[in-house]
Amino acid sequence: MTQATRYATWFGRLFFAAALLFAVGIKVIDVALPYQQRLMLPELDDTYAYILTAVQFHDCLSEECPGISSLLEESTAVSKDSNGDNLARWDINSRLWLFHSPFWAATMNLLHALGVSWESGFHALEIVSATVVMTGIATVCLVFLPLEAAAGALFVMTLLRFAGHGLYWFVPGTMAFGVTCWYVAYVFRKGGGFGGRFVGGAA
Repeated sequence: MTQATRYATWFGRLFFAAALLFAVGIKVIDVALPYQQRLMLPELDDTYAYILTAVQFHDCLSEECPGISSLLEESTAVSKDSNGDNLARWDINSRLWLFHSPFWAATMNLLHALGVSWESGFHALEIVSATVVMTGIATVCLVFLPLEAAAGALFVMTLLRFAGHGLYWFVPGTMAFGVTCWYVAYVFRKGGGFGGRFVGGAA
Protein backbone atom coordinates (compact mmCIF):
# COMPACT_ATOMS: atom_id res chain seq x y z
CA MET A 1 0.00 0.00 0.00
CA THR A 2 1.51 3.32 -1.04
CA GLN A 3 1.64 6.40 1.15
CA ALA A 4 -1.02 8.10 -1.00
CA THR A 5 -3.30 5.07 -0.65
CA ARG A 6 -2.86 5.11 3.12
CA TYR A 7 -3.79 8.78 3.27
CA ALA A 8 -6.83 8.17 1.04
CA THR A 9 -7.98 5.29 3.26
CA TRP A 10 -7.65 7.30 6.45
CA PHE A 11 -9.36 10.27 4.83
CA GLY A 12 -12.26 8.05 3.76
CA ARG A 13 -12.63 6.62 7.27
CA LEU A 14 -12.54 10.03 8.90
CA PHE A 15 -14.97 11.43 6.31
CA PHE A 16 -17.41 8.56 6.90
CA ALA A 17 -17.10 8.83 10.70
CA ALA A 18 -17.83 12.57 10.47
CA ALA A 19 -20.81 11.89 8.20
CA LEU A 20 -22.18 9.29 10.62
CA LEU A 21 -21.82 11.59 13.63
CA PHE A 22 -23.41 14.40 11.64
CA ALA A 23 -26.34 12.20 10.55
CA VAL A 24 -27.12 10.86 14.01
CA GLY A 25 -26.58 14.24 15.67
CA ILE A 26 -28.82 16.16 13.28
CA LYS A 27 -31.69 13.66 13.56
CA VAL A 28 -31.45 13.48 17.35
CA ILE A 29 -31.51 17.29 17.53
CA ASP A 30 -34.44 17.29 15.10
CA VAL A 31 -36.32 14.97 17.47
CA ALA A 32 -35.28 16.71 20.69
CA LEU A 33 -35.81 20.32 19.63
CA PRO A 34 -39.65 20.36 19.71
CA TYR A 35 -39.58 19.17 23.34
CA GLN A 36 -37.59 22.27 24.28
CA GLN A 37 -40.24 24.54 22.77
CA ARG A 38 -43.52 22.97 23.92
CA LEU A 39 -44.95 20.98 26.82
CA MET A 40 -47.04 18.59 24.73
CA LEU A 41 -45.80 15.88 22.41
CA PRO A 42 -45.70 16.77 18.71
CA GLU A 43 -48.23 15.14 16.36
CA LEU A 44 -50.69 14.69 19.23
CA ASP A 45 -53.13 12.39 17.45
CA ASP A 46 -50.44 9.88 16.52
CA THR A 47 -48.11 10.06 19.52
CA TYR A 48 -50.89 9.58 22.06
CA ALA A 49 -52.31 6.76 19.94
CA TYR A 50 -48.99 4.95 20.42
CA ILE A 51 -49.07 5.72 24.15
CA LEU A 52 -52.64 4.43 24.34
CA THR A 53 -51.64 1.15 22.72
CA ALA A 54 -48.79 0.83 25.24
CA VAL A 55 -51.31 1.19 28.09
CA GLN A 56 -53.59 -1.33 26.38
CA PHE A 57 -50.64 -3.70 25.97
CA HIS A 58 -50.08 -3.66 29.73
CA ASP A 59 -53.70 -3.84 30.82
CA CYS A 60 -54.72 -6.57 28.39
CA LEU A 61 -51.81 -8.79 29.41
CA SER A 62 -52.61 -8.45 33.09
CA GLU A 63 -56.43 -8.64 32.93
CA GLU A 64 -59.35 -9.19 30.59
CA CYS A 65 -60.30 -6.38 28.23
CA PRO A 66 -64.08 -6.53 27.73
CA GLY A 67 -64.12 -3.06 26.18
CA ILE A 68 -61.65 -3.99 23.45
CA SER A 69 -63.38 -7.34 22.93
CA SER A 70 -66.69 -5.60 22.28
CA LEU A 71 -65.04 -3.06 19.98
CA LEU A 72 -63.34 -5.89 18.09
CA GLU A 73 -66.67 -7.62 17.54
CA GLU A 74 -68.29 -4.40 16.34
CA SER A 75 -65.37 -3.21 14.22
CA THR A 76 -65.08 -6.46 12.26
CA ALA A 77 -68.74 -6.46 11.18
CA VAL A 78 -69.14 -4.99 7.68
CA SER A 79 -72.30 -3.11 6.84
CA LYS A 80 -73.60 -3.29 3.27
CA ASP A 81 -76.08 -0.49 3.82
CA SER A 82 -74.12 2.39 5.27
CA ASN A 83 -70.77 3.78 4.18
CA GLY A 84 -70.83 5.94 7.29
CA ASP A 85 -70.90 2.84 9.51
CA ASN A 86 -68.00 1.32 7.59
CA LEU A 87 -65.97 4.53 7.95
CA ALA A 88 -66.69 4.57 11.67
CA ARG A 89 -65.46 0.99 11.93
CA TRP A 90 -62.33 1.91 9.98
CA ASP A 91 -61.68 4.73 12.46
CA ILE A 92 -62.02 2.29 15.36
CA ASN A 93 -59.69 -0.18 13.71
CA SER A 94 -57.08 2.45 12.90
CA ARG A 95 -56.96 3.59 16.52
CA LEU A 96 -56.97 0.10 18.02
CA TRP A 97 -54.75 -1.94 15.73
CA LEU A 98 -52.77 0.10 13.18
CA PHE A 99 -50.76 1.86 15.90
CA HIS A 100 -50.02 -1.35 17.80
CA SER A 101 -46.34 -2.33 18.04
CA PRO A 102 -45.58 -4.95 20.72
CA PHE A 103 -41.86 -4.19 20.98
CA TRP A 104 -42.43 -0.43 21.24
CA ALA A 105 -45.30 -0.91 23.71
CA ALA A 106 -43.32 -3.36 25.87
CA THR A 107 -40.32 -1.01 25.99
CA MET A 108 -42.54 1.93 26.95
CA ASN A 109 -44.08 -0.17 29.72
CA LEU A 110 -40.62 -1.11 30.99
CA LEU A 111 -39.59 2.55 31.10
CA HIS A 112 -42.88 3.47 32.78
CA ALA A 113 -42.29 0.78 35.43
CA LEU A 114 -38.91 2.40 36.13
CA GLY A 115 -40.67 5.69 36.85
CA VAL A 116 -40.42 7.36 33.44
CA SER A 117 -43.55 9.15 32.25
CA TRP A 118 -45.33 7.89 29.13
CA GLU A 119 -44.36 11.06 27.26
CA SER A 120 -40.69 10.87 28.26
CA GLY A 121 -40.62 7.17 27.40
CA PHE A 122 -41.98 7.88 23.94
CA HIS A 123 -39.40 10.63 23.49
CA ALA A 124 -36.56 8.32 24.55
CA LEU A 125 -37.69 5.72 22.02
CA GLU A 126 -37.81 8.39 19.32
CA ILE A 127 -34.14 9.15 19.98
CA VAL A 128 -33.24 5.45 19.91
CA SER A 129 -35.23 5.04 16.70
CA ALA A 130 -33.45 7.99 15.07
CA THR A 131 -30.09 6.43 15.96
CA VAL A 132 -31.10 3.00 14.64
CA VAL A 133 -32.42 4.46 11.38
CA MET A 134 -29.44 6.65 10.58
CA THR A 135 -26.85 4.02 11.47
CA GLY A 136 -28.85 1.52 9.39
CA ILE A 137 -28.84 3.84 6.39
CA ALA A 138 -25.12 4.43 6.90
CA THR A 139 -24.49 0.68 6.93
CA VAL A 140 -26.41 0.18 3.66
CA CYS A 141 -24.48 3.05 2.04
CA LEU A 142 -21.24 1.44 3.19
CA VAL A 143 -22.19 -1.92 1.64
CA PHE A 144 -23.17 -0.57 -1.77
CA LEU A 145 -20.84 2.42 -2.20
CA PRO A 146 -17.14 3.20 -1.83
CA LEU A 147 -16.22 4.72 1.50
CA GLU A 148 -16.04 8.36 0.38
CA ALA A 149 -19.20 8.05 -1.73
CA ALA A 150 -21.04 6.45 1.21
CA ALA A 151 -20.04 9.38 3.42
CA GLY A 152 -21.21 11.90 0.81
CA ALA A 153 -24.52 10.10 0.34
CA LEU A 154 -25.06 10.05 4.10
CA PHE A 155 -24.42 13.80 4.34
CA VAL A 156 -26.95 14.46 1.58
CA MET A 157 -29.62 12.13 3.01
CA THR A 158 -29.27 13.74 6.42
CA LEU A 159 -30.11 17.16 4.98
CA LEU A 160 -33.23 15.83 3.22
CA ARG A 161 -36.30 15.54 5.43
CA PHE A 162 -38.30 13.20 3.18
CA ALA A 163 -41.52 14.81 4.42
CA GLY A 164 -44.34 12.30 4.42
CA HIS A 165 -41.97 9.33 4.45
CA GLY A 166 -40.99 9.18 8.09
CA LEU A 167 -37.36 10.33 8.25
CA TYR A 168 -38.32 13.48 10.12
CA TRP A 169 -40.46 11.77 12.77
CA PHE A 170 -39.41 8.47 14.35
CA VAL A 171 -42.04 5.92 15.35
CA PRO A 172 -42.20 2.08 15.40
CA GLY A 173 -42.51 1.83 11.62
CA THR A 174 -39.47 4.05 11.14
CA MET A 175 -37.45 1.95 13.59
CA ALA A 176 -38.50 -1.15 11.64
CA PHE A 177 -37.09 0.52 8.52
CA GLY A 178 -33.78 1.05 10.33
CA VAL A 179 -33.65 -2.58 11.47
CA THR A 180 -34.42 -3.64 7.88
CA CYS A 181 -31.47 -1.57 6.66
CA TRP A 182 -29.21 -3.39 9.10
CA TYR A 183 -30.57 -6.74 7.91
CA VAL A 184 -30.16 -5.89 4.22
CA ALA A 185 -26.56 -4.88 4.85
CA TYR A 186 -25.96 -8.13 6.75
CA VAL A 187 -27.47 -10.25 3.95
CA PHE A 188 -25.38 -8.62 1.24
CA ARG A 189 -22.19 -8.80 3.29
CA LYS A 190 -22.60 -12.47 4.23
CA GLY A 191 -24.39 -13.90 1.22
CA GLY A 192 -23.47 -11.72 -1.73
CA GLY A 193 -27.04 -10.54 -2.29
CA PHE A 194 -30.56 -11.80 -1.71
CA GLY A 195 -30.42 -14.31 -4.55
CA GLY A 196 -27.22 -15.95 -3.42
CA ARG A 197 -28.40 -15.97 0.19
CA PHE A 198 -31.73 -17.62 -0.56
CA VAL A 199 -30.37 -20.09 -3.15
CA GLY A 200 -27.61 -21.09 -0.76
CA GLY A 201 -30.11 -21.55 2.06
CA ALA A 202 -32.40 -23.66 -0.14
CA ALA A 203 -29.49 -25.89 -1.16
